[in-house]
Parts: sequence; structure tokens; C-alpha cells
Amino acid sequence: MLTAIEANYELAQLELEARTEEGEAVSLADAFVSRHGCLSLDGGEVALAAIEAAARRFPSMGEIEVLERVRAILAPELDLERFVESSLDPGLAAARAAVLHGNAIPLAL
Repeated sequence: MLTAIEANYELAQLELEARTEEGEAVSLADAFVSRHGCLSLDGGEVALAAIEAAARRFPSMGEIEVLERVRAILAPELDLERFVESSLDPGLAAARAAVLHGNAIPLAL
């Protein structure tokens, strides 16, 4: 279970106004939320393009684009594959997370 192995996220219940594809109203949803806050790029939050949304508040990026942007901040000397591989080192991953945490935007639940 993710809650047992992922130290960077916690399970939270979000209050929201949404509809399923079938039109059913949804007011509560369980979500894994970063303990570090929202990733901040160019001074604001970024939404994942793979998550469809109407009237999105934040600019969206694909997963590879987000990884490339983070790589450029943390290890511009590495290509993306080497960056991801090197992030498997727990100490290096923690150091990189600390840098991102310093610019993160707290999530307002």
C-alpha cells in the first residue's frame, strides 16, 4: 500500500465540486497529497495535463515536461534518463526534494 512506503505523500480527503463523466456530482474524494506542498514552476502551481479538467486554474504540463523542468533546476548537467536513475539514491533524492520544498506552495485544503 502506498501509505506504507511513500514518505512524501499522505492520504487526505478533499472537498470539491466535480462531476463524473456520467454527470454524477462528487463532493468528496480521497487523494494522495504531497507533504511538501505544490510544485512551483515559474512562480506558480502546475497541473498535470493527463488529468482532464474544465476551467483549469493553473497551467498544465505533461509528466515528461515537468520532469525536464525539474531536472533543469536540480541537475542541468544530466540528461533526463540519468537524472531519473540518479534520483533512486535516497540521499540524493532527499536533497533534491529539499530544494523543491523550498519553493513549494503550501496546499490549502
